[in-house]
Amino acid sequence: MDSMNREIKFRVWAETDEGTEMIYLGKSECDNGLWFDAPKHLDKYEALMQYTGKTDKVGWPIYEGDIVQRTKLVLDLDQPDYDELVEEKQQSVIVWRGKGFWVEDEGFGFEGEDLWDWDEIEVIGNIYENPELLK
Repeated sequence: MDSMNREIKFRVWAETDEGTEMIYLGKSECDNGLWFDAPKHLDKYEALMQYTGKTDKVGWPIYEGDIVQRTKLVLDLDQPDYDELVEEKQQSVIVWRGKGFWVEDEGFGFEGEDLWDWDEIEVIGNIYENPELLK
């Protein structure tokens, strides 16, 4: 699905009668204008986050503010010849930058090195419900 035809969905981190919680708003709520009125319907409205149009490696939808994880192969610097690869787990956050969604810790080195492959990332939480997941 290209960015011009992606599904429009939002979620809101808000204070409700039951406590602070994440509320998901699908297309029908957005079409009815409910997400524009969300602050009026909620006691405390902290953040509105948009769906990126992408899913993680297990099919979970990815939103702004999600904490994602990838496993990367890196050289084991404790080995004498530096020729052994080990798995390293990295966490980062989905953010909006200028004209699109990015993984916050993506690098822009020579030839785009260290860009995260969206097909290999996994949503493990979000910055509101699971801030402790960021190291």
